[in-house]
Amino acid sequence: MSAILSEIVERRLSEVVHRRLGDEPVVVLQGPRAVGKSTLLRTLAVSRGREIIDLDDLVLEREDGKIAALEVKAASRVPARELRSLLKLRSKLQSQFLGGVVLYTGARAYTHEGIHIMPISRLWRPDSR
Repeated sequence: MSAILSEIVERRLSEVVHRRLGDEPVVVLQGPRAVGKSTLLRTLAVSRGREIIDLDDLVLEREDGKIAALEVKAASRVPARELRSLLKLRSKLQSQFLGGVVLYTGARAYTHEGIHIMPISRLWRPDSR
């Protein structure tokens, strides 16, 4: 993308996100990888004294405003530190948070601090243990 077009897109998006941050407790910004979403959000969060929670995967919102989150990890282990974003999101949303699921390449399903960690293979073999 040309530098001029990049500046126009960034400025328009910045204005929209800035406005939404004034109206909503949570703003979700989705888009392709490596286009500057996190950079834009960090810049706006700092300027407004707000916090950014980075989820690289899927956040779903129902019509009633309740939120569920799904993360996919290409790893055979999910250390507790990898759950920070989901736990932060749950803390911010409180009763609006339906739940969080992390899919990973490991073999064991378990729950850690209310976040469900499941082998991705359960998607096509739900009865596997």
